[in-house]
Amino acid sequence: MVLEYFKLFVSWPFASIFITVFTILIFRKPISEWIKFLTIKGEYKGGVFTASSQLSTSLTKFKDNDTDNIQIEQSDPRNKTTVVEKEEATKQLLLWRANAYIWEYRYLNYYLVYNTQRVLDWFYDLKEPILYSNFDALYINLISDPKERQAIINALLQHYLIEDKNNLLKITEKGREYVGFRGRMPQSNP
Repeated sequence: MVLEYFKLFVSWPFASIFITVFTILIFRKPISEWIKFLTIKGEYKGGVFTASSQLSTSLTKFKDNDTDNIQIEQSDPRNKTTVVEKEEATKQLLLWRANAYIWEYRYLNYYLVYNTQRVLDWFYDLKEPILYSNFDALYINLISDPKERQAIINALLQHYLIEDKNNLLKITEKGREYVGFRGRMPQSNP
């Protein structure tokens, strides 16, 4: 009976599971730090893909003057923060903001259908605002259903990718950033 249990513990499946669990428990902190900054690049059937974790993204898209808008308030006068602590808190806030943008843009990649993304690319190429009636007339051949055209405009307006001022439609700065994030769609002009 004891020999049967010994055979079980020495068998390769049990031993490999035991070693794996033991290694993960011992090295869990270095493994978690490594995963935070992991970036995977590869090729599949001629296409190149990149997958990265949230913390490996760079903060280069934020301008230096963005840190001027961030203020750290001290509620207790006895709690004095140093300049280094304020700088670290500012960096952390910028990192959180960057993560929020990335999550929102990834969500928009799934939420916005192909025609909506094509229309957003079209707005990206426009130099001046356009009337909704002109947009409607230009896209009547590509998107025949007027309810679908209105739904596209509503989706872009709800996510602040375009704005409507006096019935003039134009892309917002957020819309430009999103197009830069995801890249251009093929055949974006009507």
